[in-house]
Amino acid sequence: MKMNRKNSPHHALEDVFGFTSIHHPLPDGRELTSRSRPGKGPALILIPGTWGDLESWTPLITRLPPEQPITVIELFWQGGRPLVDGPLDIPALADAVLQVIAALRQGPFVLGGISLGGMITVEIAGRNPPDMVGAIPMEGWTHHTVVETAFHGLVRTPLEPDRQEEQSAARNRRLAHLSAEQQRLIRTIWKRWNGMDALRRAKAPIIHVWGDRAQPRPGPEALQIPERPNITIAWIAGSSHLLLIQAPDALARTVRDLLIHAGA
Repeated sequence: MKMNRKNSPHHALEDVFGFTSIHHPLPDGRELTSRSRPGKGPALILIPGTWGDLESWTPLITRLPPEQPITVIELFWQGGRPLVDGPLDIPALADAVLQVIAALRQGPFVLGGISLGGMITVEIAGRNPPDMVGAIPMEGWTHHTVVETAFHGLVRTPLEPDRQEEQSAARNRRLAHLSAEQQRLIRTIWKRWNGMDALRRAKAPIIHVWGDRAQPRPGPEALQIPERPNITIAWIAGSSHLLLIQAPDALARTVRDLLIHAGA
């Protein structure tokens, strides 16, 4: 593990949040970065969506108690990191995230992720790591066909023009260091996985968070989520796949509820 503050592309945000970055070399020659702050209670470990990073979690982090320990684990291509050759599928990404969690030795944790990060959260939940006391997949499809079975193809609802411009600029900034072919490969990750078995195996409490797109809310079958006593579906009214942008207050309340239940 290599600690780094001054050379982090997010050092300004790290200073604001009280985070420290650690670079984690993995056995396959690749590297992940964790950005953490200490606190009291189970750690909240967050996995960004496809084009996310530490910055993308700002709307949630700023709405959580300052004493809440938080770690953001950025994926192989995030935070401006060049993409090194290696497996790019959800099981392999889950393997890498679990290696970082083991290296951090934080004890009990709640795992959360949005979009692709939500799928990785589901994959890890199905492996039942010993210190995981809860999971919060946020808009983490069980299978890519959920887009149609549950939402009739509607992923995002429109943002106001100024917010859309800001969101597009942030997205473009986060993928500017990647080639067109690398972007294409990353975009296909979510279509090569099915999380149903992972959800059936998971033992920890899971809150599956969805935006209802201001439409009638589909049931578990359409969401392809098995009905089990440890899985709860939480709906955020009027929001869509862009939960962090459209409904950060409601999302933060849901996260805080699970942290309280987990003993934070």
